[in-house]
Amino acid sequence: MDIPLRVTVLGNPVLGERVTVEIQGAEGQRLELELGDEWGHRVSDQVVERAGLVERQVLSLGHQPAGVLLLRVSTPSHH
Repeated sequence: MDIPLRVTVLGNPVLGERVTVEIQGAEGQRLELELGDEWGHRVSDQVVERAGLVERQVLSLGHQPAGVLLLRVSTPSHH
């Protein structure tokens, strides 16, 4: 049975220089997170070698101006 990947941004809109995301459905798998702006420029990325049952990660926004950011989360079984 394939468990769906569930990603929640904690605090939307994001205020400050960090965003916290919570991922479920990736337990025991490698997890890749990539945050980019609307023009395709990478803002932040992170790799978790073995995700927990509920995985919380904090991504840095740096000094990103206000605007739309896109979060891509993938595992070997979810792209």
